[in-house]
Amino acid sequence: MRKIRTKEELEARSKRNSRIVTALLLIILLGSTAGYAFLSYAGGSEQKTNSSNKGVENIGDKWVLKSGEQNFVFTNSPTSSDGIPINLKFSLQDYTEKPLYIVSDSDVISYEISSNLGRFSNRVQSACYGKCDKNLPEKDCTDNLIVWKQAENNSIVQKDNCVFIEGNMRAVDAFLYKIFKIN
Repeated sequence: MRKIRTKEELEARSKRNSRIVTALLLIILLGSTAGYAFLSYAGGSEQKTNSSNKGVENIGDKWVLKSGEQNFVFTNSPTSSDGIPINLKFSLQDYTEKPLYIVSDSDVISYEISSNLGRFSNRVQSACYGKCDKNLPEKDCTDNLIVWKQAENNSIVQKDNCVFIEGNMRAVDAFLYKIFKIN
């Protein structure tokens, strides 16, 4: 048989239970916040830039160069682009406030070049190097033209205002790192 309780006893018991539940929820809240802060700090220390990456941080599956308020995103690390032959005299200044034309069959390649250099050019546009069947402007090396061609070996060569990039995305990133004076 249950003991009959007074109204005061029931209220006291209810208040005690409320305090216990409140204390438990507060402990869980503080513990999860502290755990998240600890794990974020620990994870962030692994993503810190080391000297071999020349100021570029690994964030997820991309490499990011932070310059002022802007982030420049690359697919490959600066060290993975080492050893690619680069014959280039251009600097970022050569693309500033000038039209930039890109010849590439790859949207990914075009995007990486235009998203990084397009901030400085007054416009970025796809083009053809010489004559073509596409509905694109036909350009030569009197214009700022970047020509990408997939190849087995990576190389970057400049001829007048043209930059010829042969290879894969590593070659494109090597070119961009050179322009941004990372390599």
